[in-house]
Amino acid sequence: MTNKSKFTYIILFVLLPIFYLVGSFIVRYLILGRDFSLFFSDSFGILGMYYVVVSIIFMITTNIKNVNLKNI
Repeated sequence: MTNKSKFTYIILFVLLPIFYLVGSFIVRYLILGRDFSLFFSDSFGILGMYYVVVSIIFMITTNIKNVNLKNI
């Protein structure tokens, strides 16, 4: 991986989900006063779908075709 793809990976898979969770927690639980279990299930459900879509897009754009455990 190049430095550009490492930086993109860190932003897409680490920073954006953390920002989403913090922002969603502040708005849904603290400001609106909704139930924590509802916040928890909604937020992590959305994050699960986000990770699937972003993983597919990241794999296509970085041209990862043949990945072997021997290469790692």
